[in-house]
Amino acid sequence: MKGYNTKKEKTSEFYTGAGYLKPGYFEKFGYIYAEMVDFLPDEFEKIIDLGCGPGFFAKVLIEKHPYADYMGIDFSFNMISHSKKLMPELNFIVGNLKDIEIHRLYKPEYVYVCMETLEHVEADIEIIKSIPKSALLLFSVPNYNSKAHVRYFNNEDEIIKRYSELLIVENSKTVHTSITQKIFMFKSRRK
Repeated sequence: MKGYNTKKEKTSEFYTGAGYLKPGYFEKFGYIYAEMVDFLPDEFEKIIDLGCGPGFFAKVLIEKHPYADYMGIDFSFNMISHSKKLMPELNFIVGNLKDIEIHRLYKPEYVYVCMETLEHVEADIEIIKSIPKSALLLFSVPNYNSKAHVRYFNNEDEIIKRYSELLIVENSKTVHTSITQKIFMFKSRRK
């Protein structure tokens, strides 16, 4: 199948942050997180960052919305450790997005952000299904392959096709990270 790997999902130990935590990474790619922050509605009660990684989205979010009620969830202890060091005033939780205990934290009025996560997990559909119906989901996925990607998408149509039974797309944009590499961003609502 086009855009899919035969590779299996990696364990939490794989996600040490080696790539994200290299000097200069945030300075070089911080604009990607700013693009997602700009996608947020004018008013929101709470944001749950699904697969929050090293906390870069949280950093940009709080710079622009200092009073945002934020919670980040990631299954990597290393990522959560870095997030807590970067933004100690925020709430970060070690947890698996497939875990029913994590799903109990979800409320329909919250905004869900899932940046650069769905391509890493085999259970992307199940993760989206766990989001309450009518909730707003902002997510991004890449157009390029990587050793950590279970899948990638060549264009927006492939993404819409994959998730159309679960999501209503309200808006989308493409952010270029290089001449050939792109990040597709979507503002969608859970059906």
